[in-house]
Amino acid sequence: MAPGLAALFVLWFLPTHSSPEARHALAIAGATIIWWATRPVDHAWTGLLALVLFVVSGTGTINDAVSGFWNSTTRFLFGALLIGMFVSSTGLARRIAFWFAARMGSTYSGLLLALVTADFLLTFLIPSGIARVAVLAAIVAGLAEAIGLGKRDPAARGLMIAVTCSASIFDKMVLAGTSSILASGIIERLGGERISYGLWFLAYVPCDLLTILGCWRLVLWLFPDATGVFSASQGYFQRELDVLGPMGAGERRATLFVGCAIALWVTDFVHGIAPATVALVIGGIGLLPRVGVVSPRDLLRLPYKTLVFTATALSISALLDDTGALTMLTASMVGWMQALVHGPASAALVLYWAAFGYHLLLGAQNLMVTATLPPVITLGQSLGYSPVVVGMIWIFGTAGKIFPYQSGVLMVGYSYGYFDGRDLVKVGFLLALLESAILFLLVPLYWPLIGLL
Repeated sequence: MAPGLAALFVLWFLPTHSSPEARHALAIAGATIIWWATRPVDHAWTGLLALVLFVVSGTGTINDAVSGFWNSTTRFLFGALLIGMFVSSTGLARRIAFWFAARMGSTYSGLLLALVTADFLLTFLIPSGIARVAVLAAIVAGLAEAIGLGKRDPAARGLMIAVTCSASIFDKMVLAGTSSILASGIIERLGGERISYGLWFLAYVPCDLLTILGCWRLVLWLFPDATGVFSASQGYFQRELDVLGPMGAGERRATLFVGCAIALWVTDFVHGIAPATVALVIGGIGLLPRVGVVSPRDLLRLPYKTLVFTATALSISALLDDTGALTMLTASMVGWMQALVHGPASAALVLYWAAFGYHLLLGAQNLMVTATLPPVITLGQSLGYSPVVVGMIWIFGTAGKIFPYQSGVLMVGYSYGYFDGRDLVKVGFLLALLESAILFLLVPLYWPLIGLL
């Protein structure tokens, strides 16, 4: 706690702004970021403590402090987590992964492509990269054990690092992961523009396809199958499917609910129903007796700390904006980018690699989004760019990761012991180069065609 308290004391009295409210808001936010980074207590409790400090010090009102809790972003995340629970608790996620692998996994190359593709498709169903990696990593580990692959075998390492790294990237391409949902809320609150689920998905469709193929080829190159042992695994996934048996009533209902939710989310720019409304209604139906998938008791299994952290992060962003502290933060943190941005292509490169660099310092991606996205949006508006475009480029820059501490997703995959830090640096940096090149072409050439520029 000591570093955060020291920052709070120094920034409270440092003459950084003529307005006391702005100085105090910056002090509280600075201390909170340090506590989030060093984690003396859980992120959720830290966020709540920050909101208490805002109210007690008179820097913000109670209404401002709790605004993030009834924000549409928080409601959407709650509903999406409910729907994700339908998929994971019924076994539907495992069935989908086994189905893909059984049809494409007769070779190492086919299996690798199947798992990366399944990782992407599961992003629509399970809005948590950690949960997806937990499902897919268990499948990889089970396969490796069944066919006698050691943890340090290149093919086993390749499969595990592929499902881990791709999960972290796909979270940004679909408005489903916690960090992308959080980013969309900050964009809407500070930029005054709402981006639909469908437009977010459409903006990254070319990137989705190129990333699947790029990750597949990259891992094949770095981690080749030297043993040819995968010929013995042809029946493994079909046997696992046979063990699961026919789809039960719960899985069928989960498929129906998830299918309806995705269809309504992707077409929200047509019918205008907010994604949060869709998520809450379908999530609520899934809890009903007889027609639902899970019982109300299962609500206890939801990650409420993630919801609280998201809500407090949104409230802090709003308080920084309302007090004027955000303007000062922008000038000090991202003002240097102004001289380097001369158009959409240069903006894509500068923002992507700036986000990559800041992410090395700030670590956990939700912390990175909360601390840096507000000043970046303000900078983009001063340069005449849409806050949606600037925000989407910046959040995509947080997809590039080379160390486990940068994401809980990476920590889960890393914990299985199949790949080491050097493997992650290699794959992570090469994937970052690939994503940067894709974005460099995507932003100036494709995004204007869909109305984003």
